[in-house]
Amino acid sequence: MKETRTFNILLIEDDEVDRLLVRTLLSSRAPGQIQLTIAPDLGHGLEALRKGSFDLVLLDHTIPQLTSTQELRLVMAEHNPPPVIIHTGYIDPKMEQAALHLGVREVVAKGDLDPLWSAIERVLEHTGGTIALPSSDGQGKTILVVEDEPSVRRIIRMSLELADYTVLEAADGEAALELMHRQARRVDLVIADLVMPRAGGDRLAQALKRIRPGLPVLLVSGASDHDLRGQLGRTPSEEEVLWKPFTPEQLVTRVSRMLSRVGS
Repeated sequence: MKETRTFNILLIEDDEVDRLLVRTLLSSRAPGQIQLTIAPDLGHGLEALRKGSFDLVLLDHTIPQLTSTQELRLVMAEHNPPPVIIHTGYIDPKMEQAALHLGVREVVAKGDLDPLWSAIERVLEHTGGTIALPSSDGQGKTILVVEDEPSVRRIIRMSLELADYTVLEAADGEAALELMHRQARRVDLVIADLVMPRAGGDRLAQALKRIRPGLPVLLVSGASDHDLRGQLGRTPSEEEVLWKPFTPEQLVTRVSRMLSRVGS
């Protein structure tokens, strides 16, 4: 029987958001079992390969100034190269064929992270260890995310989905209220940016209390404590606000804690 163990993975990725999402994926699906090394470009990636020992390389094929074939040849030329999965924004059939010919195990499109995790599992199961499935608090719970910045909304959504929460989205407070009037019973918690056009988070929270008394609302803010008191006209509780910048782990932990308090 295979034993659970720690896997060493090298991520070569120049996009900060994609690095964060992959890191969140690995920490949520295999907490404590994956040691992740991040290289922001090919040069740092090759240096890491020469210095360390890895079970898997996750490679973005659009590193600036190099073609995918050049990248792959350099990675595959390393002594005892680990298996490689390409994680790409667009799968070109010719690129995929060339990559597989060079020895890449799988090519996975960016977007939904579930296919990437499935590919990682398939590769790692051949390395002599197994991944223990973590317990999940998110099953059956629905979170409404209200955020006007698309990239921030995407990170929050994917972080929650990786923890098995169902996520609804709204780009501003008015859109959130329209959604809540239709699906109020479905939503278990709301995450709202404090500063947004068309009804910010605090105004939204007050309106939500009239629709669903007792519905927990987590405000997200990058303001200072003094500025926040001025915006709200009061001192918010510590549990009411999640301060930017926050990690996906901090977000999921806070959501889980708020929901457990409601259910207790």
